[in-house]
Amino acid sequence: MLTTISRCGLALALAALVVACGGKAPTDAMDAAQAAVDGAAESERCAESEFRAARNLLEQAQQAYADREWDRARQLAEAAEAQAARANEMAAANAEDCERVNEMTDQLGDDDGGGEQTARNSAQHTDYTLDRIYFPFNQSNLTDEARTTLGRHAEYLAANPDIEIIVEGHCDERGSTEYNLALGERRARAVADYLQRLGVDRDRMRPVSFGEELPLSADNDRNRRAEFVVQ
Repeated sequence: MLTTISRCGLALALAALVVACGGKAPTDAMDAAQAAVDGAAESERCAESEFRAARNLLEQAQQAYADREWDRARQLAEAAEAQAARANEMAAANAEDCERVNEMTDQLGDDDGGGEQTARNSAQHTDYTLDRIYFPFNQSNLTDEARTTLGRHAEYLAANPDIEIIVEGHCDERGSTEYNLALGERRARAVADYLQRLGVDRDRMRPVSFGEELPLSADNDRNRRAEFVVQ
């Protein structure tokens, strides 16, 4: 039987272990994130970028959990759950257009010349590159250089009205996961808003945030950016 002193010593040791590991293991948050991402799997077909962000956040949370970084694991898990919900919302909003595009793709794949047609479509807009733009630290304001680049993009999009784009907002690693997801969202929307003012139909643009989860380089100046994906 443990003496009172021994029991106190054991309690203090356990408390020290909990503090060293960053608090209580966030098992509930991890389970909720896993269930949310699993439940959003169908959204990948119509909201690929949003679902990919949720999956990446979950993988980061799992790694942090394995490393016993409880606080970070909880933050990432909660961000993954929220991102999975956004993926479901976006997939529902895009369902009609998405299914129409997928039906056309399936039909092309059934044709004998489907592979050749797909190759032609993928190379259709290779004459112009939608260069990424960069942001100052902790800001979503557009620089003069970014505005110049977006001006060229607007001219190109005006000349090619069939093109729709995803505007991806990215951040460097500084700041919490939730903060960077919000900052990436503001950056993506700032780009879409500016292109809209230059005459690009807002329905042709879909802003999405990846926060800090998809770094481009070890150089943080290059990670604070917006990327463009042609749909």
